[in-house]
Amino acid sequence: MWKLKKVIDNPSGLNSSSWGFVSSIYQNYLAVGAFDANSEENFRADVYERDLSGNWNHKSIEKPSRAIGKDFGRLIRIYKNYLLVGTNSVNSGEIYFYSKDTLGNWNFKSTIICPDLSATHFGNNFSLHQNSLSVLAIGKTFIFEKNLKEEWVLTKTIDNNISVDPGSTYIFNGVSVYKSNMVSLFSYSGSGVQGSQIRAYKKDTNGWLNSFQTIEEPSNSSGGWGAEIQLNENYLLVGSSGGSPIDIHTFAVYNQNLSGDWVIQKVFSKISGIFELGVSLSLNDNYIFAGATDRNADGQNMIVVYEKNNSGEWFENSRIINNPNGDYHFGAAVFSNSSYLTVSYNYGNGVSFVNQLYIYERGN
Repeated sequence: MWKLKKVIDNPSGLNSSSWGFVSSIYQNYLAVGAFDANSEENFRADVYERDLSGNWNHKSIEKPSRAIGKDFGRLIRIYKNYLLVGTNSVNSGEIYFYSKDTLGNWNFKSTIICPDLSATHFGNNFSLHQNSLSVLAIGKTFIFEKNLKEEWVLTKTIDNNISVDPGSTYIFNGVSVYKSNMVSLFSYSGSGVQGSQIRAYKKDTNGWLNSFQTIEEPSNSSGGWGAEIQLNENYLLVGSSGGSPIDIHTFAVYNQNLSGDWVIQKVFSKISGIFELGVSLSLNDNYIFAGATDRNADGQNMIVVYEKNNSGEWFENSRIINNPNGDYHFGAAVFSNSSYLTVSYNYGNGVSFVNQLYIYERGN
């Protein structure tokens, strides 16, 4: 069972429309950013560390002067004693690298800039695993490796071009990297054409390959396929942004066959009485967390928890229900590791906002 242990408020005390929408968890560390904010002050990054008493101690991350005006905190990733904070700038996006010193302070170390200015929106979407950083820009994917000098060195550039009708534009990108696997999403819209393609890349002893597998989309998938992608050592989780009506959300979990290709293991579809199942998703070793954010506001805002049994099959384990103000904003974003689950709660009326993170721990 997952038990609520802590509720964290936006530490700025300011009105922010999306603090907590982006988070990253590594062991006892939780990093938090702002997906979209209504003022420069609200674009921020924060790190929390859980101590042995169960307290989550807060550190505010200093924003470099060069990050002003670039939507600092648009994406955030943490691993061991280092932190990466992204931006959302079309032509001047950057990623800022921090490391933790022996006193527990997070210090700015360097800026990762786009190696090829023909690619736009650098720093908007990236994925981190151990010392590998994959950055998905519009036009190209850049893969960096951190060396012993704590320098991020570009080791691979992959062309992202997709053949679509002239005039089509990319509207959404996503990327997830784990060890020798990387999965990237490309969506496009325009000139009467819209769609998405999910590509899976592999790394061998010589590095990342240019060839890729196109991930199969389930026949009954709903609109916006690929809006969520999560990857770990054994599974790939793909979700959707929904469709019309709002109760047809689907998501799917894939595993690798003996040839190393990703194949559909199970498609999760509508549960009676629950709307927008899978509007947010998180994956760890033995659990899938699927947000169900009911925009009809009937009180069924929840996280549906799926567990893997000894045969490797997924089944519904439990439901985490919380509806603080009778609205649909609980569960719009979920993040997890093997010990902790964080769920965003963002409520606003256009003038004032409430931003909180609910932290759950596994146990009886």
